[in-house]
Amino acid sequence: MTLALDTARLIERDEKEGSELVEKTRKRILVVDDEAHVLFALSRLFNVLEVDVETCANPVDAVGRIDSSPYDLVISDQKMPQMNGLDVLRHVRASSPRTPTILMTAYGDSRTFNHAYESCGVFRYLTKPWDNTDLIITVKEALRAADALLR
Repeated sequence: MTLALDTARLIERDEKEGSELVEKTRKRILVVDDEAHVLFALSRLFNVLEVDVETCANPVDAVGRIDSSPYDLVISDQKMPQMNGLDVLRHVRASSPRTPTILMTAYGDSRTFNHAYESCGVFRYLTKPWDNTDLIITVKEALRAADALLR
């Protein structure tokens, strides 16, 4: 089955259940990863969710963006030069505690997840390579969780 069909079915199922991902304004997602092909793939994948996706290859620049403008979700790779993903997500938690975060890594284990949860409060921890359907479901859950905190 293709990504487009999987995604269309997920969106259709949600519409039947009466839940909407986008209420009055489009949600904003920041994706931080030092690999351009990952940023491209995730940006393209999330566009089917009708969200605004911003990408950033430099974690230090990402922290500046987080300081200057709020996001509804921040997704970060763990292993990057200059600053690791946990440091980026710690900054999100300090500056915007209600913003859910997702940590992605190709080098993970349960110890890393536990540390990420305890130190940064990550919403989910995902390994690379990711499953597109699982990732879309996780992003939708994170955005719903953020909405619930605002009510």
